[in-house]
Amino acid sequence: MKHRNKITVIFVILIIGGVAAAMVGVSFAYRGDSTLLANVSSVTPPPTPTPTSTDIAIQAFTPEPTPTQTPTPAPTVTVAPTPVATPIPAPSAAPSATPAPTPSPTSTPDPSQTPTPLPTPLPTPLVTPTPFPTATPTPTGPPQPYAITNFTGQTDWDNAWGTMTVDSQGFMHLGAASDTSGASILLNGSDNWSDYVVSTTVDWVGGETVSLNGYYTDGNNYTHCFFDRTASDVVDIDLDQFINGNQIQLAQGEVTETSAFFAGDISLGMTLNGAAMTCSLGTHTISSQGTGYTLNPPYKGPVGISVWDPQNGNAQIVIKAISVEKVVNPQ
Repeated sequence: MKHRNKITVIFVILIIGGVAAAMVGVSFAYRGDSTLLANVSSVTPPPTPTPTSTDIAIQAFTPEPTPTQTPTPAPTVTVAPTPVATPIPAPSAAPSATPAPTPSPTSTPDPSQTPTPLPTPLPTPLVTPTPFPTATPTPTGPPQPYAITNFTGQTDWDNAWGTMTVDSQGFMHLGAASDTSGASILLNGSDNWSDYVVSTTVDWVGGETVSLNGYYTDGNNYTHCFFDRTASDVVDIDLDQFINGNQIQLAQGEVTETSAFFAGDISLGMTLNGAAMTCSLGTHTISSQGTGYTLNPPYKGPVGISVWDPQNGNAQIVIKAISVEKVVNPQ
């Protein structure tokens, strides 16, 4: 055992001496002195391999550094992670190519853009109605006073029921059709007229009744002077107002005339002045004033004429002249 330790000590001394000689040689080699390097090599062998007590201490000390040198962490320092870091950017480039599907969302706004052309044609029809307001003043109708004696080519009157024709003399023929019991006309544009006097000259050709209508709203709301020829020489005159189809009689009278009176050119008249009403046949006049009955509002509306008879196709008059004037002193 001692012999083995002695060999170990000698071996260590030799290693130390060799290392020292190498260090000296390197120093002298750096200076370029070859003789000194030889001397260093000769100096290294002098340590005699005689075991001493210091050698024993070295023997106890040397085993400790040997295990510390054996675990060389240097090879572990050759970290392979460095090549691992290089492939990391490669996958990062791969997802950068994935944004290619971005054009698919760009196609989605295209259908959303398609409805936009739909509203664009809408404003174009909105521009076209603008000329219509320019035509709306026509409903104001003819100016007052209104008078006509020749109906050829006229457009003032609207045929609401039955037939309306104009003969070669310019007279208007208003009569029932073969399948109707009467006929009626309205003066266009007189919707807002109020407080007026209507005068007309007619030939009463056939039929039981002739009416001058005023303040006309619809078939259930209007007023009229109702001339009813029940006998050959007698005419009943009624001053009526219809409200929602209900008839209200304001006044009534009877006129007796000879058959010659009805031969032609009969004068019929109606005056509407606020809540008061007057009807006339020739020189005979009947008024609502003094009866205690008055008209109900509204006190405005179109002017009209109508004829009627129980037998279809029988009622007919020839209108030769019509005039509408404002009341001089409206109430």
